[in-house]
Amino acid sequence: MSEGLALTTDMMLGQEFLTWLWFRSDNDRVFMGKDGVSFTIEVEQKIAVMGGEGENTETATCSGTNARLAEARRGLKAGKKVHRELVSFSRDNLGFQTMLHAEDITLCSVRLPPIEPDPDADPDAVLLERVYLIELLYGMFECLFTEFMTLRMDARTWRDICRKMSDWIMESN
Repeated sequence: MSEGLALTTDMMLGQEFLTWLWFRSDNDRVFMGKDGVSFTIEVEQKIAVMGGEGENTETATCSGTNARLAEARRGLKAGKKVHRELVSFSRDNLGFQTMLHAEDITLCSVRLPPIEPDPDADPDAVLLERVYLIELLYGMFECLFTEFMTLRMDARTWRDICRKMSDWIMESN
């Protein structure tokens, strides 16, 4: 497979994943972690949609506190694809935030819950707590992506989900 085709395939999969994640968070924000503990997600405040190819590529970035992000939803209706989105994760009263990128399905600009260091604790405690929080975030992300890929690999199920996503896109203003 040529490198260009691989990049295009990765981008398409990433765009489908981000669109599904936005759709899923609008309809049911609760996911079950591998350890049996539920967590919630919310796509919020910032989404970039992209359409066209080559020199004709257009990108629209929508940000703000409007949870429905109407301009980005209109972009989807016009055929643009989700390129980046800001996602908040919540589990056990811990809040995480990260920007997801479609081109390589990566987490960027990760914001972890604040850690209040204990002056009497081991000096490595803060570092170990941060490592634990990063592992927790990646575990939640892995659950999202695994659910998406499970659905995506079943042709009949994916067709049904695509119909529902299409209805969701069309109902936007």
